[in-house]
Amino acid sequence: MKMPVLPRKPLKKAPDNDRGAVSLRAPRSNLGLLLAIFLFWFCSAAEAQRMSYSPEAADLYQNAMGALRMRRLNLARQQLKDVIEKFPDDIHATIARRQLAAIMRDQKEYEQAIELLNEMITSEQSEDNIRMAREELLNILYELQRFRQGIELIEEWRKAQPNDIQLARNLAKFYLQAGRKDEAWLLLEKLVETGTAPEAFNELLDLAVRSAEVEKLLQTLESRRSRYRSNVFAEYASDCYLALGRKDKAIDVIMEVSDLPNHLKLLRKLADLQIETGEFEKAVGTLELVLRILPDDWGTLRKMGHCKFVQGKKKEAVDTWRLPLNRPYMPAREFFTEFTSVLIEHQLYDEALKAFEEARTLLQNVTLFSEEKATVLDAIGKRQEALEEYLHVLVAGIYKPEIFEKLYDARVAGFNFETRLLQLRSEGHNPAIMQALLEFYFRRADLNDIEKIDAIIGDSAGGFDYAFYDRLKQEALLIPTEFHFDVAEKVMKSRSESSLELMLADLLLRMAPHDESWQQRAYAAAAAISQKPGVADAEIKATLLLDLARFALEQRHDLTEAHGFADGILQSDLLRAVPVQATFAALLKARLLILEEKFAAAESLLTELGKKLQNPDFEALDMGIAVRQDHISLLQLESARLAMHQGDYQKALSELKKIVEETSEGDYVNDALEMALYITRRSIGDFDLLKRSLKAERLKLSGRHTEAAAELTEAIKKNASATALISEMQADLLLLRQRNSSDTVELIKDIESYAKENPENYKTADLLEVRLRMLLKQPAPAAEIRESLQSFVESFPSDLRSGRYRKILAVMQSGSEKEGKK
Repeated sequence: MKMPVLPRKPLKKAPDNDRGAVSLRAPRSNLGLLLAIFLFWFCSAAEAQRMSYSPEAADLYQNAMGALRMRRLNLARQQLKDVIEKFPDDIHATIARRQLAAIMRDQKEYEQAIELLNEMITSEQSEDNIRMAREELLNILYELQRFRQGIELIEEWRKAQPNDIQLARNLAKFYLQAGRKDEAWLLLEKLVETGTAPEAFNELLDLAVRSAEVEKLLQTLESRRSRYRSNVFAEYASDCYLALGRKDKAIDVIMEVSDLPNHLKLLRKLADLQIETGEFEKAVGTLELVLRILPDDWGTLRKMGHCKFVQGKKKEAVDTWRLPLNRPYMPAREFFTEFTSVLIEHQLYDEALKAFEEARTLLQNVTLFSEEKATVLDAIGKRQEALEEYLHVLVAGIYKPEIFEKLYDARVAGFNFETRLLQLRSEGHNPAIMQALLEFYFRRADLNDIEKIDAIIGDSAGGFDYAFYDRLKQEALLIPTEFHFDVAEKVMKSRSESSLELMLADLLLRMAPHDESWQQRAYAAAAAISQKPGVADAEIKATLLLDLARFALEQRHDLTEAHGFADGILQSDLLRAVPVQATFAALLKARLLILEEKFAAAESLLTELGKKLQNPDFEALDMGIAVRQDHISLLQLESARLAMHQGDYQKALSELKKIVEETSEGDYVNDALEMALYITRRSIGDFDLLKRSLKAERLKLSGRHTEAAAELTEAIKKNASATALISEMQADLLLLRQRNSSDTVELIKDIESYAKENPENYKTADLLEVRLRMLLKQPAPAAEIRESLQSFVESFPSDLRSGRYRKILAVMQSGSEKEGKK
């Protein structure tokens, strides 16, 4: 069978004079600006070094960075190597080498990384590049604890650059780790004395603290006091006293500075120390000196007001904090935010409430600071007023989950959250109110609210489609209930011919396996929608067709219908629009052909697809390098499946080995390992067990369940010694019986017997789920249902199904309690 040609996706070009056109990729506009600046900087650097710039090299580098962001290290590594080898003189080759060294470090290939960085240090022309390569190399040596090697390197580099401060600081760090503390101390001390590296003093002080030699450092500073400016000495000495816990001495040494009023940093440190030691009056005087340098500095005024408040001068404190309001250049809203925050911090709640009202009047906004005001009202016990203020946040058009939580959990007499939301909704269109109502109905999860949700989505004219879908998906994919299924079905019908309809149809399919009663409804609805000629979104429709094909194969075991859905992509106009999904469809079709034992057709399809994936132009199909690599892995996986079903097990294992070795961090490594384990575990004797297992799989997925059961039964008889494998096959037989047997009572007994003998087998969870569904279908007594649910939860607590069963148990328990009260 020939693989359909995947054409290049056509691009639409906007008219040159269409300056107001909005790109579909608008959210990436900031990224585009950053890239433009980045490239401008690169071009300037390239000109300075007489290096070239190639757009192709830039594309390769960006592809590598994309793979790196997804932690596809091997893929990124190969792309970076391509940049270096194909464009050695390009500006991107330099940064590619640095990134390549970082990847080698991540993959613990330290020797290769060190070798590459040494080459950069000796061959690079740019000082910046050399410096960064040195830093990376030293980081690796430090991580490997190769301190002696690091010292030798730095000392050699310093011969050519004796005044390089960063090299000196790194040398001190390596000296210290190598046990040469005195040399590290002397080196840092020299840097401090020259005044060329202020940060070196912090490192020296840190060394003194760790070695309990702060007094020694102080003595050294005192003995060489004349070498420092008075403010610098005070800064260093005060830090030493603070390290010793002597705040009083730190204050004294700062006060000795003759021109202290001219040194802002020291004044601020002094004020902080005076506040910490309770000298609030002196602190006010110091802060006034700060204000002479920085008039109306809010941080200073805040501290000054605090000092006055602590002294009991409440009115003076408030007046101090209000001072910026008298300045025309002070942004009013920002000031009121700071002003009310400091009032609340000092529990001046009445003044804060007055300030909120003042801000609303001044700025002519009746909902301004609603959340902050509500918090204050809550603190003083005015719950009813606080709730109204929280509602004002929604009225202002801002939906915040934390505000919703406070309103939803409110238990105040006379306050009905739903009623108030409906009142506010009637006053005009407000997205925040609509979103709050939507969340309220989802929280309540009452089937009677489905019509209300549908009305909200309908009234929004598409504006809430994605918000609704995301909210529904949060619970529907983990613990779906009848409410989630019914609301998706209802809204799907209301939003016909839309992207939301396609997404909800797909969501129904993903919920369907959780409940037997949903499966036919979901499948029929999704299939009907997929056959509609209109295409609201090509990618979403193709995804729906793919999921329908998988559902038909895995849930219904109907290969004919699965072929039809796959062909819905491969033999339609969707092929041109969605090359990524078309590739997935082709791979799925190959699997269907394998299950039908049409091995020649499957091999032809995979061979042709492999040629297209190896073609470099394939990247132009808007896929990206990572997606292309995923497709190659999937091709290898299906090739292994084909070889396995054909009986060439060594070839299958070779294909699977490629996936593990070439894409160790890829998404399909686990699938490859699982298939390899399937082959090796069943490779017993003359491979009879493996052959019959594979044939049973083909028969089962083709819908021939009786024949599949016969193959499994024969395999069990001939390989009774393979205990673990036989146990799994017995479970598979029981799972097949649910599709053929009408004697559910006997099947339930057999499942219970199997579960008792194999309590920890992973297949037991699937069987217990089947048992539970049959009990619900009979229906069995509520007590027996509860016992079955509880048994599953206790036996398989980490299984995703346990979360749903816990929720069902809670509902049943709640219902029992209400019935008991009646």
